[in-house]
Amino acid sequence: MTRQERSFEWAVVGMGRAGRIRMRCLNEAVTRGHIHASSRRDHTHHTFADILTNDAIRGVFICRESGTHPDDVRRALHAGKHVLVEYPLAFSREDGECLFDLARKNQCVLHVGFLGLLDGWAGTVNDIIRQHKPSSAVYRFQAGFGGVPQADVANGRLGTMVLARIQQLIAWFGQLQLETYTAAYLDRGVVVEATFRSLTGQLIRFSESRLADQKRIRFLTLKTQSGVLLDVPAWYGDPQVFATDTRCFMDRCFGKARNGSWIDEEAVLHGLSLAEAISKGLNSKDERVGARDV
Repeated sequence: MTRQERSFEWAVVGMGRAGRIRMRCLNEAVTRGHIHASSRRDHTHHTFADILTNDAIRGVFICRESGTHPDDVRRALHAGKHVLVEYPLAFSREDGECLFDLARKNQCVLHVGFLGLLDGWAGTVNDIIRQHKPSSAVYRFQAGFGGVPQADVANGRLGTMVLARIQQLIAWFGQLQLETYTAAYLDRGVVVEATFRSLTGQLIRFSESRLADQKRIRFLTLKTQSGVLLDVPAWYGDPQVFATDTRCFMDRCFGKARNGSWIDEEAVLHGLSLAEAISKGLNSKDERVGARDV
């Protein structure tokens, strides 16, 4: 660790599951005494205002509730801090663009953490797609209906609820056009379905099921133009993704990370565009099924 790195201090804002894991990753990488915690629920921790006014703190991890992310990121950037924010960065492309513009203006790193894009399964799928160039895909995701998706539904943000999976599809297939989207509201949760078309014409069908007590799992089917099903391994998790992403952000703060090792601004903003279109379309009184290009 260089002298510059030793003098660099960090703060984690929000001590939920993600915040506690980020703290553990930092403790494994940073000298004791250079890490600060902020929590509204624990008065022994610093306040967010304390973090923003502490000039020694240069890098901030935003791990609070999704609804606070845009304002938290804006305040941290205005204070001249490098920022890692758990997704979502914002709820509209316009707000996302403003935050990236502010980061450039203040010469700060703005890093959005999409952890699912970093695991070995995602990389293996990416290799299969690049090698075989499937003509169509079906991607199904299912998980429980906990506090975060419930908040997204309550606030009319169904596009945000499925944003991480949209971002995964962008990473695999590039820019996407949104063709259709529907939502089914059930007693135990909600199901969102959408179809996308890649710029090379690949048809992608997507479904996300969020039901109470449902096990988290992903299913991906890839088919060639001739109708051959490609061999896609079953999804598996990777406990190292938080550490990988944390180290990448820290390296970016010191100008040492390689391009391509994080989700770039263009991809983040494209994901926000698609998510925003889904949310707006499904919030329309007369439209639960729609079609538009983004």
